[in-house]
Amino acid sequence: MLVQARRRLTGVAAVAVAAALLLSGCASGDHGASTAETATFEPGRAGDVAFAQLMIPHHEQAVEMAELALAADADASGDVRALATAIQAAQDPEIALMTQWLTQWGEPVAMPGSDESGVPDDHSGHDMGGMSMAGMMSAEDMGELGEATGTDFDRMWLAMMIAHHEGAVDMAEQVLTTTEDPAVRTLAEEIVAAQQAEIATMRGLLGGETTSDATEGAGAGGASGDGGPAAGAQGPPVAAGDDWGHVHNLAWDGGALLLGTHDGLWRQEPGQAATLVSEQPFDVMGLARNGSRWLASGHPGPGQDLPADLGLRASTDGGRTWAAVSLEGDVDFHRLVAVGDVVLGVSAHDNVLLRSEDGGASWADLGAIGVFDLAVDPADPSVVVATTQDGPRRSTDGGWTWEPISGAPLIAFVAWSGDTLTGVDPEGGVLRSTDSGRTWSPVGEVGGQPGALAVDVDTVAVLVGDTVVTSTDGGVTFAPRITGIGG
Repeated sequence: MLVQARRRLTGVAAVAVAAALLLSGCASGDHGASTAETATFEPGRAGDVAFAQLMIPHHEQAVEMAELALAADADASGDVRALATAIQAAQDPEIALMTQWLTQWGEPVAMPGSDESGVPDDHSGHDMGGMSMAGMMSAEDMGELGEATGTDFDRMWLAMMIAHHEGAVDMAEQVLTTTEDPAVRTLAEEIVAAQQAEIATMRGLLGGETTSDATEGAGAGGASGDGGPAAGAQGPPVAAGDDWGHVHNLAWDGGALLLGTHDGLWRQEPGQAATLVSEQPFDVMGLARNGSRWLASGHPGPGQDLPADLGLRASTDGGRTWAAVSLEGDVDFHRLVAVGDVVLGVSAHDNVLLRSEDGGASWADLGAIGVFDLAVDPADPSVVVATTQDGPRRSTDGGWTWEPISGAPLIAFVAWSGDTLTGVDPEGGVLRSTDSGRTWSPVGEVGGQPGALAVDVDTVAVLVGDTVVTSTDGGVTFAPRITGIGG
């Protein structure tokens, strides 16, 4: 079944089609979405070439999926057909544009080592300029989609296209960190904007279904007492169990929720018990996604011969193994955020804010302003919003200088996704800002004092007491996802 293939679509930037409302990443399994290994990402033209050579077959598959939706025998709904028409109209010209670029640059349209469809087939040794073929569907997936009809087709197509779009957004965001070509930057920005908007539309069409619903037609999950999108999208609540507790951080990885705990990094798929990710668990205090890698900090696990403060650590295999990056033995980051090469962290010992512009290799001391939590603008890492006991503050120079946000409420936790900031106040009120933190609007309540926050577009997770509650409508309504977490 298709859902079985989806469960194998995991890797450095996981694409686990496990929740239809939040899907992203790249594949590493032997069956399912095609991928290419994440390699050293070269700046400048080399990265531009890799981006175009990978995005062309990626777009071509999206057009193929659109054509399936437009075929009469698919019996797709009017909404799906309208989306398919828009996708085809947008991506056909972009394919032509990128093909023209490669010709002008004297580069082959297909990446060397690719199969006849343009997808790189040498995953182990080919340097792809750091780009990963994220979100691609396998031939089996496409075959099953082609056999579906009516409502089953709509649900499968939407779930698959969300994953596919998230992959394109991931690649576009990667090239935005390295390109020096204004034309490449413009196209990448257009891809991010257009496909994120289409993702939101497709999530709305899927409503409260899980991906298992969308791909197998099985009823899963249920409605919360407050009205059900959040509960339906995230599966039924599960108990935490006795193997882990004391959650420090939350993070989204597609539909899966990552939990940085005193007992290591754990991964919880919708409606399933959490599983340990790290081969050598450590006390995960700070946790942040940084493109295709994860960053963390904390303290050694039992029996580990490491300094008490682990400094900055990085994982390029989804959190299974970790390597020291810098400051080992000197710093324990309790807060970490990252965009491209920019990493900011708050040292637990002296509350000093540190900033790196080379991926965490070296650091500048920005002083101690009493930061409790912070978020950095994904589109402009010079803009940072921090929460303090005196109210939120905003910086437009990367954290060197700060100004209080006039009229802003007291906020405990804050997270930035796309062009929206989400905050949770000390009493559990959820707020959102769409103007870089200058103004805030209340949207919902989590029902208690927050302990951690993770946001990906409209999907929000908050630790409240011994329960993680989640929302798929931007924080308006919440439902329990994990219960009975130990302290």
